[in-house]
Amino acid sequence: MFCDIRNFTPLSEGIKADAMVKLLNNLFTKLGGQILDRNGTIDKFIGDAVMAFWNAPVEVDNHRELAAMAALDMRRALVSFNSEDDHPPVAVAIGINAGIACVGNIGSRDRFNYSAIGDTVNVAARIEAACRQVEYDILLTDTMAEGVTHMATLASGNLVLKGKSSRLATAILVGDERLATTADFRRLAEMHEKLVSGFAQSGNIDQELREACLKLGVQIEPGLRAFYEKIAQRAADFAVQGADGPGEDDHAMTTGKGGKAG
Repeated sequence: MFCDIRNFTPLSEGIKADAMVKLLNNLFTKLGGQILDRNGTIDKFIGDAVMAFWNAPVEVDNHRELAAMAALDMRRALVSFNSEDDHPPVAVAIGINAGIACVGNIGSRDRFNYSAIGDTVNVAARIEAACRQVEYDILLTDTMAEGVTHMATLASGNLVLKGKSSRLATAILVGDERLATTADFRRLAEMHEKLVSGFAQSGNIDQELREACLKLGVQIEPGLRAFYEKIAQRAADFAVQGADGPGEDDHAMTTGKGGKAG
């Protein structure tokens, strides 16, 4: 998992340095607490970002579910954070990938950190950055989404990621298992599937159906407004992968599934 503050540069320009340090410390305490509560390992804080992983050093069978639940907890903690203190509202982007990684002490002989490296980690960082492309705060790779099919997720297209030769299938995480079982979300999921299937086949968005998804979506999770407002601009992300584009397997991960880090 990578979690990054959105629009950090303009935010920092309007706050004094000591106030920014206080803001970051308080924010990371809240967000980091959610990761730890879900058995995650905080790898490091990188400026305005947090890197974490699951399933190491101790193996956990449901590590993908724990990572997804932590992300939802972090969303709720951010709402609380923005309501409690006198500071400009803060928004974050969270990207989660699952696969094989190398985990251990990495660094020099005199200074090192317990960390994770590998393609799985690199993709997670790219997925976090792609939250801006899809206009949603929690984005999952296909290998991550496969481990949380009981939760409320929606397909968010096949994305081009920096440094990757082929598109990667993704999904947004809307809510937990309880939300996934509600009549409203089931209805939204049906409409969403119809919307993106038609979009993929024709290259044109069904505006009436998009408006219906938007109207119901914001009642379920307000962040879906921006997602559906931008989706019409993302025809290439939903296009059928075939002879005129990447192969049907081009979106698959190059790392193994159900690996040592999530």
